[in-house]
Formats: sequence, structure tokens, C-alpha cells
Amino acid sequence: MKSLTAGIGGAAALAACGLAACGSSAASSGAAAYARQPAARILRDVEAALAAAHSFSASGSVPAQGTTATASFAVADPSGVSATLQRGPALVKLTTVPGHSYIYANAAFWTQQSPQLGATQVAALANRWYVVPATADTTFSSIVNQVSAAQLSRCVVAQAASPRVIGTGTVAGQRAVKVRFSGTRPGTAPGVMWISLSAPHFPLRLQKTGPGVAGGSGACRQSAADARGPEDLRLSGWNHTTVSAPAHASRLP
Repeated sequence: MKSLTAGIGGAAALAACGLAACGSSAASSGAAAYARQPAARILRDVEAALAAAHSFSASGSVPAQGTTATASFAVADPSGVSATLQRGPALVKLTTVPGHSYIYANAAFWTQQSPQLGATQVAALANRWYVVPATADTTFSSIVNQVSAAQLSRCVVAQAASPRVIGTGTVAGQRAVKVRFSGTRPGTAPGVMWISLSAPHFPLRLQKTGPGVAGGSGACRQSAADARGPEDLRLSGWNHTTVSAPAHASRLP
């Protein structure tokens, strides 16, 4: 990660050059050359970047129990993971930090998940943070903690079959090389990974392009319903994302 002084030094170097473009042409040339590398080599660079990653954010659409949910995640090792998912009108936020997990949900979520609750009970629960009971915390934490750089490396990058470079593009203004891969193995799906052209070569976008194959092992396993669902995630904040416990969380009544 560059320091402020490194950034100032770089600006001074550009000023000494006389024109900012004097450095950008070389950078563009290097990026173009990198995009011509074999896809397998690029994916090895992604694995190396992910091995050194300790935090990131992601947002977009993900499969959820046979439908599609809008999701955002913040992952910070070892401070924790937070996730927000919205499926139709139902919204839920989940946070896990060492020793504790928390949940926040709107009325539509509580109504869907606990239909035995009356309107008064739902209103009392909605839009508040709660500590997850210890009896459920282990399961809750294991689910949320499946979102990690290591998980991304194991279940997406390492499982990418028949990768090939298909061009370049931009994600949130950042130049990227696009690598397409097939989804022929259990637990995988065909898709395109948009990878930063500048080092470290982090993935910037994961785009599922067709139905996947159900199955897989361990944390990489996916259900038949999730294998069919669409997925498009933008990733950012690499090594600059933080997670903290919500303030003023209550015990569930």
C-alpha cells in the first residue's frame, strides 16, 4: 500500500516529466502487454494477490434459495465479516466479530422467517440490532465466515476450468483484463472474472454467465437452486475495508 509521501513523490516525478502523459503511455503499454499473458499465468497472479489480502468489500446480485438477492459484504481478517442481503422486500444485515454475532432485519424479513409472530411482535423486532444467541452463534458464524479471500481463491480461481483472456475493460474506472472460464466442475459455473491490470492483480468483478453445476465439496458446495441463479459481484476496498460490531445491540426477546 502506498503511503502519502509515496504519492507526493509520484506526483513530483510527473511534474518533473513536464506532462502527465509521459508516464501514462508507458503504463498503458505495460497494461496492454500484461493483458496478452496466458490466462493461467494471470490467475496465478490473482491467487498470489488473494493470499496476501486481509480485507475487501463486494456488492451486487447473488443466488439465494432459488431466487436472486441484492447483497453487499465487508470482509476484514481478523476483525470480522458483515453482510447485507435483500430479497424482495425482506432485508437482513449480519455481522460477526470475534466472540459475537449480530442480526438486524426489517419487518418483511421477520414476517417471512417467523410467520408465527404477530404484527406487534414483528414491529418490536424490526429495524434493531440483536446479539445472536450463543446456541445459534456457531452455525451463524460458520455461514458468514465462508465469505473470505481464501474462499474466493479456493472456490473460484483455483476451480476455473479452461480459462482464456477475452479482452479488457474497466470496473469503477479501474482498468481490467477479462478472463472467461467454463463451469464444468461440480460447484462451479461459467463466468468472467475482471482482474486489475495493475499489481496487485485483485479481482474487480465476478460475473456468472450461465447455469452452474450443483455439488462440490466443503464450503465450495452449491445447491441446484443456487447453481441456476445469476450472480454479478463488484469487488473493491482491497486491504482497506474494516468491520466493527454494531453499537447498542440488544438481546433477542
